[in-house]
Amino acid sequence: CVNSGLGIPDINDPDIIDWEWTATNADVIVQNGFANFTWQSVGIAEICLEVTTTCSVEQMCYDIDILPAPEPFIEETFEFCSLTFTLEAIPSFGNSWLWISPNSGNTVSYTDQINFTTEVTVTAPGIYTFILQEYSNSCSGFVETTVTVVDGLSTSDPSILCDDEGNYIVSFDILTGSAPYAVDGILISGNTYFSPNIASGDFYSFLVEDSEGCTTVVEGSFICPCITDAGTMEFNPITLCIS
Repeated sequence: CVNSGLGIPDINDPDIIDWEWTATNADVIVQNGFANFTWQSVGIAEICLEVTTTCSVEQMCYDIDILPAPEPFIEETFEFCSLTFTLEAIPSFGNSWLWISPNSGNTVSYTDQINFTTEVTVTAPGIYTFILQEYSNSCSGFVETTVTVVDGLSTSDPSILCDDEGNYIVSFDILTGSAPYAVDGILISGNTYFSPNIASGDFYSFLVEDSEGCTTVVEGSFICPCITDAGTMEFNPITLCIS
Protein backbone atom coordinates (compact mmCIF):
# COMPACT_ATOMS: atom_id res chain seq x y z
CA CYS A 1 0.00 0.00 0.00
CA VAL A 2 1.24 3.48 -0.80
CA ASN A 3 2.90 5.25 2.16
CA SER A 4 3.27 1.94 3.97
CA GLY A 5 6.50 0.03 4.49
CA LEU A 6 8.16 -3.34 4.17
CA GLY A 7 11.04 -4.70 6.24
CA ILE A 8 13.38 -7.39 4.90
CA PRO A 9 16.19 -8.96 6.97
CA ASP A 10 19.56 -7.68 5.86
CA ILE A 11 22.34 -9.95 4.56
CA ASN A 12 24.41 -11.76 7.17
CA ASP A 13 26.63 -14.27 5.39
CA PRO A 14 30.43 -14.53 5.85
CA ASP A 15 30.90 -15.59 2.19
CA ILE A 16 29.44 -12.31 0.92
CA ILE A 17 31.92 -9.49 0.51
CA ASP A 18 29.46 -6.68 -0.19
CA TRP A 19 25.80 -6.10 -0.97
CA GLU A 20 23.51 -3.22 -1.89
CA TRP A 21 19.75 -2.71 -1.84
CA THR A 22 18.27 -0.41 -4.49
CA ALA A 23 14.68 0.50 -5.35
CA THR A 24 12.53 2.43 -7.77
CA ASN A 25 9.29 4.06 -6.57
CA ALA A 26 10.48 3.44 -3.03
CA ASP A 27 12.79 4.80 -0.36
CA VAL A 28 15.15 2.31 1.27
CA ILE A 29 16.93 2.60 4.63
CA VAL A 30 19.17 -0.17 5.98
CA GLN A 31 19.42 -0.20 9.75
CA ASN A 32 19.25 -2.58 12.71
CA GLY A 33 19.66 -5.63 10.49
CA PHE A 34 16.73 -4.77 8.21
CA ALA A 35 16.26 -3.16 4.83
CA ASN A 36 13.20 -0.94 5.22
CA PHE A 37 11.26 0.15 2.12
CA THR A 38 8.63 2.89 1.98
CA TRP A 39 6.55 3.05 -1.20
CA GLN A 40 6.28 6.45 -2.88
CA SER A 41 3.27 6.19 -5.18
CA VAL A 42 0.67 3.83 -6.60
CA GLY A 43 2.01 1.53 -9.34
CA ILE A 44 4.93 -0.88 -9.68
CA ALA A 45 7.90 -0.67 -7.35
CA GLU A 46 11.07 -2.60 -8.03
CA ILE A 47 13.47 -3.61 -5.28
CA CYS A 48 16.85 -5.12 -6.14
CA LEU A 49 19.64 -6.74 -4.17
CA GLU A 50 23.16 -6.84 -5.65
CA VAL A 51 25.45 -9.32 -3.92
CA THR A 52 29.25 -9.50 -4.35
CA THR A 53 31.09 -12.68 -3.39
CA THR A 54 34.63 -13.88 -4.03
CA CYS A 55 33.31 -15.62 -7.14
CA SER A 56 30.78 -13.31 -8.75
CA VAL A 57 28.42 -10.40 -8.61
CA GLU A 58 24.71 -11.25 -8.77
CA GLN A 59 21.59 -9.13 -8.76
CA MET A 60 18.06 -10.17 -7.86
CA CYS A 61 15.05 -7.91 -8.49
CA TYR A 62 11.37 -8.13 -7.53
CA ASP A 63 8.38 -6.18 -8.82
CA ILE A 64 5.79 -5.19 -6.21
CA ASP A 65 2.33 -3.83 -7.05
CA ILE A 66 1.66 -0.80 -4.84
CA LEU A 67 -2.06 -0.30 -4.16
CA PRO A 68 -3.74 2.99 -3.16
CA ALA A 69 -4.47 3.43 0.52
CA PRO A 70 -8.02 4.47 1.45
CA GLU A 71 -8.48 8.15 2.26
CA PRO A 72 -11.67 8.38 4.35
CA PHE A 73 -13.39 11.73 4.77
CA ILE A 74 -15.79 12.65 7.57
CA GLU A 75 -18.62 15.11 7.03
CA GLU A 76 -17.55 17.84 9.47
CA THR A 77 -19.92 18.73 12.28
CA PHE A 78 -18.07 20.36 15.13
CA GLU A 79 -20.84 20.78 17.73
CA PHE A 80 -23.90 18.80 18.77
CA CYS A 81 -26.72 19.88 21.07
CA SER A 82 -27.75 16.35 22.04
CA LEU A 83 -26.06 13.38 23.70
CA THR A 84 -27.14 11.30 20.69
CA PHE A 85 -25.96 12.39 17.24
CA THR A 86 -24.87 11.05 13.85
CA LEU A 87 -21.37 10.78 12.39
CA GLU A 88 -21.16 10.35 8.63
CA ALA A 89 -18.29 9.72 6.22
CA ILE A 90 -18.06 9.77 2.43
CA PRO A 91 -18.15 6.06 1.45
CA SER A 92 -15.93 4.24 -1.05
CA PHE A 93 -17.52 1.28 -2.81
CA GLY A 94 -16.37 -2.13 -1.61
CA ASN A 95 -14.45 -0.94 1.45
CA SER A 96 -15.09 -1.59 5.13
CA TRP A 97 -14.98 0.76 8.11
CA LEU A 98 -14.52 0.89 11.86
CA TRP A 99 -15.31 3.81 14.17
CA ILE A 100 -13.27 4.13 17.35
CA SER A 101 -13.12 6.73 20.12
CA PRO A 102 -9.72 6.58 21.86
CA ASN A 103 -9.54 7.27 25.58
CA SER A 104 -13.33 7.47 25.91
CA GLY A 105 -13.83 4.23 27.84
CA ASN A 106 -17.48 3.26 28.24
CA THR A 107 -18.74 6.81 27.70
CA VAL A 108 -19.38 6.28 23.96
CA SER A 109 -21.64 3.74 22.24
CA TYR A 110 -22.46 3.18 18.56
CA THR A 111 -25.50 1.78 16.79
CA ASP A 112 -23.37 0.57 13.85
CA GLN A 113 -19.65 0.78 14.53
CA ILE A 114 -18.65 -0.89 11.22
CA ASN A 115 -20.67 1.33 8.88
CA PHE A 116 -19.60 4.63 7.34
CA THR A 117 -22.65 6.25 8.99
CA THR A 118 -23.42 5.59 12.64
CA GLU A 119 -25.48 7.03 15.46
CA VAL A 120 -23.40 7.83 18.53
CA THR A 121 -24.51 8.23 22.14
CA VAL A 122 -22.29 9.77 24.82
CA THR A 123 -22.99 9.84 28.52
CA ALA A 124 -22.22 13.52 29.18
CA PRO A 125 -21.42 16.80 27.44
CA GLY A 126 -17.76 17.32 26.59
CA ILE A 127 -15.13 17.14 23.84
CA TYR A 128 -14.80 13.79 22.05
CA THR A 129 -12.32 12.51 19.45
CA PHE A 130 -13.48 10.00 16.83
CA ILE A 131 -11.37 8.04 14.34
CA LEU A 132 -12.73 6.33 11.25
CA GLN A 133 -10.53 3.50 9.94
CA GLU A 134 -11.19 2.40 6.36
CA TYR A 135 -9.96 -0.87 4.86
CA SER A 136 -9.50 -1.81 1.20
CA ASN A 137 -7.91 -5.17 0.39
CA SER A 138 -4.79 -5.22 2.55
CA CYS A 139 -4.55 -1.43 2.78
CA SER A 140 -5.99 0.91 5.39
CA GLY A 141 -6.32 4.60 6.08
CA PHE A 142 -7.86 6.71 8.79
CA VAL A 143 -9.23 10.17 9.50
CA GLU A 144 -9.77 11.87 12.86
CA THR A 145 -12.32 14.44 13.96
CA THR A 146 -13.09 16.19 17.23
CA VAL A 147 -16.61 17.23 18.21
CA THR A 148 -18.05 19.18 21.12
CA VAL A 149 -21.26 18.00 22.78
CA VAL A 150 -23.08 20.73 24.72
CA ASP A 151 -26.12 20.69 26.98
CA GLY A 152 -29.27 20.39 24.91
CA LEU A 153 -31.94 23.08 25.08
CA SER A 154 -35.10 22.22 27.03
CA THR A 155 -38.09 24.15 28.40
CA SER A 156 -40.76 23.72 31.02
CA ASP A 157 -44.33 22.81 30.05
CA PRO A 158 -46.09 25.93 28.82
CA SER A 159 -48.46 27.77 31.17
CA ILE A 160 -51.66 29.31 29.78
CA LEU A 161 -53.44 32.41 31.09
CA CYS A 162 -56.75 33.46 29.54
CA ASP A 163 -58.24 36.96 29.72
CA ASP A 164 -61.87 38.11 29.63
CA GLU A 165 -61.75 38.94 25.92
CA GLY A 166 -61.14 35.45 24.50
CA ASN A 167 -57.34 35.66 24.29
CA TYR A 168 -54.61 33.76 26.06
CA ILE A 169 -50.92 34.20 26.87
CA VAL A 170 -48.31 31.41 26.80
CA SER A 171 -45.35 31.45 29.18
CA PHE A 172 -42.54 28.96 29.76
CA ASP A 173 -39.12 28.72 31.42
CA ILE A 174 -35.95 27.77 29.54
CA LEU A 175 -34.36 25.12 31.74
CA THR A 176 -31.07 24.23 30.01
CA GLY A 177 -28.74 25.63 27.39
CA SER A 178 -26.52 28.70 27.38
CA ALA A 179 -27.83 32.25 27.87
CA PRO A 180 -28.67 34.61 26.34
CA TYR A 181 -31.75 33.12 24.73
CA ALA A 182 -33.85 34.20 21.77
CA VAL A 183 -37.43 33.34 20.87
CA ASP A 184 -38.34 33.65 17.20
CA GLY A 185 -35.08 35.53 16.67
CA ILE A 186 -35.67 38.14 19.39
CA LEU A 187 -33.42 38.17 22.47
CA ILE A 188 -35.22 37.88 25.80
CA SER A 189 -34.19 38.96 29.25
CA GLY A 190 -33.59 36.09 31.64
CA ASN A 191 -34.95 32.63 30.96
CA THR A 192 -38.74 33.11 31.10
CA TYR A 193 -40.78 33.96 28.02
CA PHE A 194 -44.25 35.55 27.84
CA SER A 195 -46.05 35.57 24.53
CA PRO A 196 -48.24 38.33 23.14
CA ASN A 197 -52.02 37.75 23.16
CA ILE A 198 -53.18 34.77 21.11
CA ALA A 199 -56.81 34.32 20.08
CA SER A 200 -58.54 31.44 21.81
CA GLY A 201 -58.29 28.30 19.66
CA ASP A 202 -55.38 29.59 17.57
CA PHE A 203 -52.18 27.55 17.20
CA TYR A 204 -48.90 28.83 18.64
CA SER A 205 -45.29 27.91 17.79
CA PHE A 206 -42.13 29.46 19.24
CA LEU A 207 -38.56 28.73 18.09
CA VAL A 208 -36.20 28.94 21.07
CA GLU A 209 -32.45 29.29 20.49
CA ASP A 210 -29.51 29.63 22.88
CA SER A 211 -26.08 31.24 22.42
CA GLU A 212 -24.58 27.91 21.25
CA GLY A 213 -27.04 27.67 18.37
CA CYS A 214 -29.06 24.87 19.96
CA THR A 215 -32.79 25.08 19.26
CA THR A 216 -36.11 23.66 20.38
CA VAL A 217 -39.72 24.40 19.48
CA VAL A 218 -42.59 25.08 21.91
CA GLU A 219 -45.94 24.67 20.16
CA GLY A 220 -49.59 23.86 20.75
CA SER A 221 -53.02 25.46 20.93
CA PHE A 222 -55.58 26.28 23.61
CA ILE A 223 -59.30 27.06 23.82
CA CYS A 224 -60.18 29.32 26.70
CA PRO A 225 -63.31 28.32 28.66
CA CYS A 226 -66.44 30.41 28.14
CA ILE A 227 -67.04 32.56 31.24
CA THR A 228 -70.41 34.36 31.78
CA ASP A 229 -71.85 36.17 34.81
CA ALA A 230 -75.63 36.44 35.10
CA GLY A 231 -75.57 37.58 38.74
CA THR A 232 -77.13 35.66 41.65
CA MET A 233 -80.66 34.54 42.58
CA GLU A 234 -82.45 33.91 45.84
CA PHE A 235 -82.58 30.17 46.60
CA ASN A 236 -85.33 30.40 49.26
CA PRO A 237 -89.00 30.39 48.14
CA ILE A 238 -90.39 33.87 47.50
CA THR A 239 -93.99 34.60 48.61
CA LEU A 240 -95.98 37.15 46.65
CA CYS A 241 -99.52 38.43 47.27
CA ILE A 242 -101.89 39.17 44.40
CA SER A 243 -103.99 42.26 45.02
